[in-house]
Amino acid sequence: MLQDIRRHLEGWLGETEFSAVRPLDPGLLADRFPLALSANSEQAAQDAVTAAEPKGEPDLLRRHRALRAGLAWARLFEAERTASAEAPDRLLASRATLPDGTPAGWSDLRQLRDRSAAREARAAAERAMESAAGAAADLRLALAKNRREEAQRRGFRDERGLFEELDGIPLAALAAEAQSFLAETSDAYRDNLDWVLRRHGSSRDTAALHDLDWARSETRQSLPSPRDRMLGVLEGALKWMGLDPAGGGKLRRSVAAAPPTVVARRRVPGEIHLLLHPEDGVPAWAAALGEWGRGLAAAWTPAGLPMEDRVLGDPAVPLAWAALLALVPLERDWLSRVLDVSKSRDAARELQALALASVRGLAGLLLAEIDLAAGSPPRDAADRVTSATLARFPAGLLLEHSTPWFRTAHRLRAAAAAASLAALLQRRFESWHRNPETGKFLLAAWALGRQSPLPALLETLGAEKNPFPSLARRFLERLS
Repeated sequence: MLQDIRRHLEGWLGETEFSAVRPLDPGLLADRFPLALSANSEQAAQDAVTAAEPKGEPDLLRRHRALRAGLAWARLFEAERTASAEAPDRLLASRATLPDGTPAGWSDLRQLRDRSAAREARAAAERAMESAAGAAADLRLALAKNRREEAQRRGFRDERGLFEELDGIPLAALAAEAQSFLAETSDAYRDNLDWVLRRHGSSRDTAALHDLDWARSETRQSLPSPRDRMLGVLEGALKWMGLDPAGGGKLRRSVAAAPPTVVARRRVPGEIHLLLHPEDGVPAWAAALGEWGRGLAAAWTPAGLPMEDRVLGDPAVPLAWAALLALVPLERDWLSRVLDVSKSRDAARELQALALASVRGLAGLLLAEIDLAAGSPPRDAADRVTSATLARFPAGLLLEHSTPWFRTAHRLRAAAAAASLAALLQRRFESWHRNPETGKFLLAAWALGRQSPLPALLETLGAEKNPFPSLARRFLERLS
């Protein structure tokens, strides 16, 4: 019975992810893999956990817990997907009025906010997006209520308890790490943010979310990183580290017609698809290289590992490999050698300051999501992100930015782990992003699959088990 459940869950997860490459009917997938979304399957996994607990076999217990969590999250996220399907249509159909009286739809407002060189136009579009988002706000709030009720049905006070039970991560401890990181990087961030914003026509006194996004976008003009060079440069970056960009023939590469770059792990380690979207700008290059690394990690996961150790386990582990490789294009040495940037010091400083803004934004968003789960209204919770980024976060858009079931937590943990791994690689190989020994290290690490949660994996590899101090140090060193 459990073996059939494992097979169905693995098939459903892979085909669901593959739908980003080739759209698939979720109903047909549910028909093909009925045990993946069955309450009976989840109960069978829970019974296996209960039976394994007194046996004193930690590896067996770990695998049964991973299967239980995988089944629970599959069912919870499928329910979320079904319940939230109406929200995108509502947003696209919503309308708002700009200050000059011009009516605009969601897509037009987003394009104006993201692409207008005039700050006043971007600010007006962002305010109008807040108004337009009200069309889906009641649905978003209803989804949050559904999560709370589902957690209570499962015996927890709210979704925080269910998350902690399934993923084994104490949210209070993680929130404390996030707050400590924000405090440690506060002064360096404030000084460097002021410098970056002035370079892009705004100031810290009046900064809003669109100012940070515009600064990232404008690096496309200030750094020579055109899209037609993207594929060759990123392939070269992987080869510098001694990695085969094709993952030994296991990574199927093609071009995505629209952003972002997508990795679809249909079978791990079998069919790994990378759809690379060519874009201008180092931030886009960094994100694409990170996704490429996540695909390579899946491609080099041994086929002989149990299903739980290939595709389940700690969700932050594959994200950490992506976050690690995404650090490479931000390094001053890389900018100087690969892009021949004459003022590499200023370029690296700007990219690192914007990266710090992103990570601080993740920390603030996690705190906001915890507040929302505790019953805080979105307007109050949005202040967490504003405080973290020092740029006004639109309260009316918080429910659109927040993630269900604290997925932000894993992105933040992955960013910290990447900093810890980068520090380890720097100690061992110095300029690790152009040392072939790095590739040997990564292949050995990827061969471990997802057998260990992130802290245990870091400890096994020789990095700091608690990576958050490394995260703060990395930014402070680069912005000093």
